[in-house]
Amino acid sequence: MNSRTAGMKASPETSARLIDPDASPSIRPNYLAARSDQALLARGIWATVRGAVKTKFLWRRRHRVALFGVDCGLIVVSCYLAFMIRHDFDWPVDPRFLILPLLITLVARSMALMYYGGYQGVFAYFGLWDLAAIFKAVTLSAVISGGLTFFVGLQSFPRSVFVIDWAIILFMLAGVRYGLRGWVRQRGRQRGQRRHKALVVGAGVGGEQIARTLLEDPLCPYRPVGFIDEMPERWGSLIHGVRVLGGATELPLAVSANRIQAVFVCMSDLSDHAAREVVDVCERAGVEYRIVPALSDLLSADTFGSERTGLAAGSVAVVRQ
Repeated sequence: MNSRTAGMKASPETSARLIDPDASPSIRPNYLAARSDQALLARGIWATVRGAVKTKFLWRRRHRVALFGVDCGLIVVSCYLAFMIRHDFDWPVDPRFLILPLLITLVARSMALMYYGGYQGVFAYFGLWDLAAIFKAVTLSAVISGGLTFFVGLQSFPRSVFVIDWAIILFMLAGVRYGLRGWVRQRGRQRGQRRHKALVVGAGVGGEQIARTLLEDPLCPYRPVGFIDEMPERWGSLIHGVRVLGGATELPLAVSANRIQAVFVCMSDLSDHAAREVVDVCERAGVEYRIVPALSDLLSADTFGSERTGLAAGSVAVVRQ
């Protein structure tokens, strides 16, 4: 009985020695075995995480991950600036008064940007739709952040901070993405490439599309320097920074004064009479011209029907027209 009692009393000591491996050399192997099991478990968890998130997956999306990191930094900076502007750049007595709303805004805004596709676009094609998505994400996150700070006990936190933060972060996020768009497009241009001057005849929807393509395509050898249009109310206006020089009567002077080497005639913005007049002027001046059909005509149902008919008849020429 005494030996059994002694064995029962030794059990707590054994448990204590397991916690302290230096207490007895006899139990150190058991401690090391437990440590090795934990290390093996940790390696298994890490292998599972690495298997779920492929390295190639992250590498292919490294630009989006980097943009997410930049946005998180901008969100913190914007919230800090908004708070300091509201309080005349006085640091609060209790830092938690600023840190807690900042963390709430950071989480809410980053999730809102992911929800509205803020990291799914292509840098080179950032435009109005992407800007609208950022506007929605910033507005929704501002409303959520303002509500959460009220319900977590920060009723005294000024709500005007979220309004100031809304304006600052919207400008920052849009500015970064527009800067990336310009950098990507400029990088795609060939250095030392000489672009020939061109005129766009037609300042409507079709002419605007042609000019935008000439300006944004890094491989395009032409650069628009002016528009010619029939409507007098458009004369003197700027479209993508390119001026509408006048009507068809101004075409000969515009060609000679600007040393135009190509004229793009947009049929969707001109009448048949005006198009023939432009072609005659180009032929007399010896300037290369290209007649561009209306995009709506190319995408119409009749065009697709003619292409299917041409394919059925085995005619390739109809498809290429």
